[in-house]
Amino acid sequence: MKTENRQPIQVVDRTLDLLELLASEEAPVSTTVLAGKLGISVQSANNLLRVLFRRGYVSQDRSRRYRLGPQLCVFGDSAARWEHLRQTMEPALAELNRRSGFGAFAGVLENDRLYCCAHILPGGDPAPLTRQSWTEELHSTAGGRILLAALSPEERKKLFARTTRRRMTRKTVMDLEELEKICLKVREAGCAEVKEESRDGVCSMAIPVRDFSGEVIAELGIYGPAPAWAKTSRKQKKTLLESVRAHLESY
Repeated sequence: MKTENRQPIQVVDRTLDLLELLASEEAPVSTTVLAGKLGISVQSANNLLRVLFRRGYVSQDRSRRYRLGPQLCVFGDSAARWEHLRQTMEPALAELNRRSGFGAFAGVLENDRLYCCAHILPGGDPAPLTRQSWTEELHSTAGGRILLAALSPEERKKLFARTTRRRMTRKTVMDLEELEKICLKVREAGCAEVKEESRDGVCSMAIPVRDFSGEVIAELGIYGPAPAWAKTSRKQKKTLLESVRAHLESY
């Protein structure tokens, strides 16, 4: 029974991997290159592409190389929300970066995961959002803890029961009782600060972003290397985040 269930799931994973890969490519890609990058056979890649092409989710250029297709416009209405979030957040993140020199990050809680809607690298350049390596790090990042703290204790309990947590560094807090205490403190303080729990040598701080009703809809945060982080006080970093948040548009 387990063998029968595994194959359909693998096909879905490979299909999504293929679409995400095409989204990250700047030019159309051949079947052979796609197969190589995905680590599958050319025949397997062809089988996936044939279905996606028939359904309009991929198309071909004159050289028969593949790119994303017009049927993806069907998802445009839903994607518009994410685009609005990105367009709203990116100027705020750029301002945070300009004033602090740190990287800046805005994320949301979706499907029990931390998804980035805008990201400015420490050097000031926007980061691509196609590969989101932090989705499982609600427990170990400042932004994730802000979003967790916005939930009720019962909602957090259910989320923790549905998900798993990884020890990202030797400092990562894993105990659920301790995480619950942290979330309560974060909610009361209005900010979260994490030091080397997600990545060795990296610290972060985040605050909530609310809509007109007061509901937390995103988190706004900064991150940077521990030595530079220590040169600015917690109060200074929180004040900076709050001053930039004050100029954000409402949704």
